[in-house]
Amino acid sequence: MEIVDMENISEELLIFHCSPTMAGLKTGNLFNCPVKSNRMFLENIRKMNRRLIPRGVRIVPLKNMGQRVLVYMYRPDRLREDLSDSGPKRF
Repeated sequence: MEIVDMENISEELLIFHCSPTMAGLKTGNLFNCPVKSNRMFLENIRKMNRRLIPRGVRIVPLKNMGQRVLVYMYRPDRLREDLSDSGPKRF
């Protein structure tokens, strides 16, 4: 899949990279997203979160690398559950 230079996270990009999280199969997914405008990108994240949070999913930008942003889509309840396990606590 070719990733197009854009200022917004497209639904196609989310489906391509995050379908296991959206389907409830994984706690979260990381992916790189190309951006032109950080302001527009953050506005788009807010809009998407307004739609996703009621469904138990969130998107957060983790690291801005200029024209690319590392993005994490996750299920907060599952992440809390995963981190409460003794294995991750030891790690």
